[in-house]
Amino acid sequence: TFIDGVPINEPTHAHGQGYTDLNILIPELVGGLTYTKGTYHAEVGDFGAVGSVHLSYLDTIPDQVSVTTGVFNFQRVFAGATHIVAGGNLITAVELQHYDGPWVVPDDQRKENLVLRYSHGNDDRGYSLTGSIYHGLSTNTTDIPVRAITEGLVPNRFGSLDPTDGVNANRENLSYQYHDNAWGDGQFAANAYYFHNEL
Repeated sequence: TFIDGVPINEPTHAHGQGYTDLNILIPELVGGLTYTKGTYHAEVGDFGAVGSVHLSYLDTIPDQVSVTTGVFNFQRVFAGATHIVAGGNLITAVELQHYDGPWVVPDDQRKENLVLRYSHGNDDRGYSLTGSIYHGLSTNTTDIPVRAITEGLVPNRFGSLDPTDGVNANRENLSYQYHDNAWGDGQFAANAYYFHNEL
């Protein structure tokens, strides 16, 4: 999985080889999706065993604020806007989310996302610079063996064997993309990125 050219899969991770965490994705910013299917695409690297997904962010979004609530104490606030800066577009977007889930010990999942994206140019020639910060905290109810339920250690599959289990996740991304169609029949594209991830 790639977001604006940044690979999301982790080579080594607490959840295992190739883990993908899309909590950093703000859906309102997604402007396009391309994919490959199968194992025949060397350009996607080691994790292209089944296929790949490339998500691209928009260059502009309408100014907006939305508030969502739902079952299991789900709450989400999103705010985003586009500003004209030095002839280009600067997107600012913030997402805050909380969710308890159906668990006996509430997940109390808290998610914070911030994205700044500056883009300049057009379809023939242009560039973008995107920075994002994600932070997530939660209690974590993990797999419950059937024997834990039958032996009465937990009341049901929504119980917890360790209510102190939890998650503290952080990820920062910085990416630069450039494209230029002034190369005859072809297109030149360049991508550079940096990211830091902790779980």
